[in-house]
Amino acid sequence: MHDSADFPRVLHYSPFTQLSGANRSMLTLVRALAKRGPVFVLVSADNAVAQEARRTGAIVQCVYKGQDIPNTRFSLLQHLLRPYRSLRQAWALFRAARRHKVQIIHAHSAYANRFAWPVARFLGIKLVTHQRDIYREDYFHTGLGHAEAIIAISDAVLQSLPTKWHVRSRVIHNAVAMPNTVPPLLPEDRIPVIGAAGRCDDNKGIDLLVEAAVAILATHQAEFNVWGVSEEEANPVATRIYDVLRRCDPTIRQRIHLHPFRNDIEEFFRAVDVVVVPTRYREGFGRMAAEAMSYGRVVLASRVGGLPEVVRHGHSGLLFVPNDLKDLVAAITNVLADRELMIKLASAGREDAANRFGPAVHADSVAVVYREVLGQGQAEADQVPGVNSSRAGPST
Repeated sequence: MHDSADFPRVLHYSPFTQLSGANRSMLTLVRALAKRGPVFVLVSADNAVAQEARRTGAIVQCVYKGQDIPNTRFSLLQHLLRPYRSLRQAWALFRAARRHKVQIIHAHSAYANRFAWPVARFLGIKLVTHQRDIYREDYFHTGLGHAEAIIAISDAVLQSLPTKWHVRSRVIHNAVAMPNTVPPLLPEDRIPVIGAAGRCDDNKGIDLLVEAAVAILATHQAEFNVWGVSEEEANPVATRIYDVLRRCDPTIRQRIHLHPFRNDIEEFFRAVDVVVVPTRYREGFGRMAAEAMSYGRVVLASRVGGLPEVVRHGHSGLLFVPNDLKDLVAAITNVLADRELMIKLASAGREDAANRFGPAVHADSVAVVYREVLGQGQAEADQVPGVNSSRAGPST
């Protein structure tokens, strides 16, 4: 049921095909907005992202009918097809915006903005863009300055934007769904489980956690559960991880469990007690940390990018020096040695997630931005928790 018949007609757009952090953030917002008015979503393929969008009650269209973007084995042909695929995205966006008579296109990443801004400009409608990563002057961020409003997911992201855009930018932290029930922390029938989930690349730091696991398991009783690593992956990070495991003691190796990328991330949170976010690069926000907090898990995260805004050190989790094996090992052993600390951090983290990253508060904040770009509510931002206009100074 919709709360308001005059809620702005918005087309939410993401070209990414995986159920990754950016798309999960979009879906959390769409689910909350669908309770207020009709919501329209355009995604690239009819896969897990489209299926989850339909479950929110949104009206969903796909650029391609299949479950993935058509691909080819030949790299030269891939390069030649790139302009065609860009036009295909823009054409689908144009048709969806026209069909649903939307007032705003909401591009859910800088990459989505590349296709969205020419369409919005041609149709004479407004463009709101979610900036989810640290800004760089590169091809990926082309056209970001054409958006009427930029939603920065953290103060770290806001401060990376060119100063001339700050007047059109707001800090609105991502929302995470709050599960009604969460599994108990540290059940008595098993040893503690430490986990991490993410892409198997240098940025995410999964290899650093595996090195830490080998060191910790030599002296501590625990298990490690790592999602995102597959032996079939032909990349240097995966190779490095399996080399480390082949050299370690077999009794240690059997307590480190590796799994390929999966969409059912909720099952990961239910299976672990401690979630480590060992990223080496400047995460715009740190959705993995916020989601782990919502599940009442203990969070240990790199002190980099937007993560210190999500995890309050010593209150809702612990921060460690990025790419520092010794500091990561110390953070993990610290919580393993102190059950009361783990319970305290997990409880405070879940409360923090509910108060600061709840979907309803997030949707209220984004709705203010919509009304502002339509000229309907310039004064509302000061009345909604979680909306921080850069005109009032950076967030704290």
